[in-house]
Amino acid sequence: MKTDVEKMENNRVLLKVEVETEEFAQAINQVYRKLVKSVNIPGFRPGRAPRTVLERHVGKKHLLDEAVEILVNDAYHKAVEETGIEPISAPELDLVQTEEGKPVKFNAKVMVKPEVQLGQYTDFEIIKPLFKVRDEDMDLELELLRKNHIQLVTLDEGKVLPEDEVTIDFEGKVGGEPIKEWQANDFILETGRNELLPGFDDQLYGMSCGETKEVKISLPEDYYKKELTGQEMVFTVKLKSLRRKRIPMLDDEFAKDISEFETLAELKDYIKNKLTEKMVNKAEASVRQEIIKRVVDSATLETPEEMINNQAELMVQNMEKYIKENVLPKDLTIDKYYQETKSSREKLKEDFYPEAEMSLKTMFVLEAIVKKEGLQIKAEDIDKKLTEIADQTGQEVSVIREYISKQEQFIPFVQDLQQEKTIQFLIEKSKIVEEKEGQEKGKQEESQETVQAEINQTEGHEEQEQEQSKVPVQEEGICQAE
Repeated sequence: MKTDVEKMENNRVLLKVEVETEEFAQAINQVYRKLVKSVNIPGFRPGRAPRTVLERHVGKKHLLDEAVEILVNDAYHKAVEETGIEPISAPELDLVQTEEGKPVKFNAKVMVKPEVQLGQYTDFEIIKPLFKVRDEDMDLELELLRKNHIQLVTLDEGKVLPEDEVTIDFEGKVGGEPIKEWQANDFILETGRNELLPGFDDQLYGMSCGETKEVKISLPEDYYKKELTGQEMVFTVKLKSLRRKRIPMLDDEFAKDISEFETLAELKDYIKNKLTEKMVNKAEASVRQEIIKRVVDSATLETPEEMINNQAELMVQNMEKYIKENVLPKDLTIDKYYQETKSSREKLKEDFYPEAEMSLKTMFVLEAIVKKEGLQIKAEDIDKKLTEIADQTGQEVSVIREYISKQEQFIPFVQDLQQEKTIQFLIEKSKIVEEKEGQEKGKQEESQETVQAEINQTEGHEEQEQEQSKVPVQEEGICQAE
């Protein structure tokens, strides 16, 4: 077999392959022996028909085509191995010569991994940030706990506010004619989320239990029934029950209700330990990210745009799958999600582009380091990791290995293990300096502001409730609307 390699643009190569006539003849004979056993030819027992008879029965072209397919597939993989190229795409095949009695010639155009010129990847000095658990961090976590254990309390009296849960009957009409899909009884709604139509919830505010009210909505331009677009729909809405969120007090009873601890002090100790562990992991992740960035920035490589686009597309697909499975109701499509979030698939892909590029560069640079330093994963590395998982989960190593294999996750498992081993090598070859006390100021502000915004929203609602703090509370049931 003869193979020539020609470099092309955008990390593609062209393999020109020629397979000798004798190998082609052997492939044809291999196909003949397979077909003659499976094809029923009158007058001949299975496997006994001469080749000429078989060719008349199935067609000579069928025999040759199947032989060429087998031959080209084997020859392509041999050519890849002989030339040492590293394909990352399926080959584009072009059959040049497939006549019987002559060598088989074909071309294979394929995208390969970019060439990497490593720069500095050892002897970096990396600052390991100091993240400390502060009093305000504890306060924020406790407030989130309170917010996550809000109770819904049914009110005998009071008026509807944002974030209340209401039970309503409603009927919508356009031009006096009822619209079937806009009729419901005992419909449960959390106000402020605009689950029905824009502006609907706003007109419920101030209603009292048992009250009936007209709600007028101009149907939006994108309403799914084009004949109703822009028309006014008049709802008759009856408020049947009103439930309001109550945030529990921070005390020992609260700790008992939501945890295994008897006192609030014990709960606080547990939270502080978890936060400390989180801070340690965050600092270690920061070191990893910084060292990877420096190693990649020091290397020289060109990642083809097509490759980055493909990676970004894969990331979009994974995100859409997550949204469909974990975010969207079953009756809401991904297109509707983009519409409601004022986004688009194209915008999401554009946002993923930098991350996709960095992900590919990181992969190729780390692979180059693995080759240069001989860091390939060995059987003992796999066994050690499986043993660690077994110790953590209390299961047998054989069970974990079998599970990973059945889930078709063994290759990704080894790839992750390889990356971890390489990054650990880079860390060991660099100087990690602990950040000093007082230098960490401001590093936690962003995450704290996010949490604080959630708490402020709840606290603002609590202030609205103060005026109704003396409203009688009905422990069970709903308010009796006539």
